[in-house]
Amino acid sequence: MRADRLAGIFFVALGAAALGFGFQIKELGLGQNQDPGPRVFPMVLGAILVVGGIVEFVLSLKKVPQGDSLQSGESVLKETPLSLAGLKNLGVLFVGLVLYVGLIGYLGFGLSTLLFGVAMMVRLGVRWWVAGLVTVGLLAGIYLLFGQLFRVQLPTGVLGLPFLGTECLNENRGGRQPLSFL
Repeated sequence: MRADRLAGIFFVALGAAALGFGFQIKELGLGQNQDPGPRVFPMVLGAILVVGGIVEFVLSLKKVPQGDSLQSGESVLKETPLSLAGLKNLGVLFVGLVLYVGLIGYLGFGLSTLLFGVAMMVRLGVRWWVAGLVTVGLLAGIYLLFGQLFRVQLPTGVLGLPFLGTECLNENRGGRQPLSFL
């Protein structure tokens, strides 16, 4: 089976699992403080993964492998096996994720995410400066969404770097304390 079809199936299954876990959360949310509640994030993420997985699977049915052209009467559904380079990239990504999770406690969220994002994108062929800009943009988006809107404390690590960590949230705005789940 082609890798893009497997990816589509994987994302649908992962999204369905997130939706299932989201439905098991008992709190409904949208209470007195207009808090969306703990169900919203896994359910929205699950729905996005299911839709993305379906789109990836459907698009994989229409793709013709690179370098191939259709002859009359030939099917579009040609199989291409997983390549060694693809498996190597998958292994590097997995090891990188394990290191990223392990380093968040030491380097903090911002620095760990910056290093991981740039390293993985460069590994996959993106220019280093583009990878840096995309990662900084991602960090800014995460800071605005989680740090400012949801008031989630992001780990600063043992270095205590104020780079998108709890130092950004120490101000008590409007009597609300930042939430912490990490």
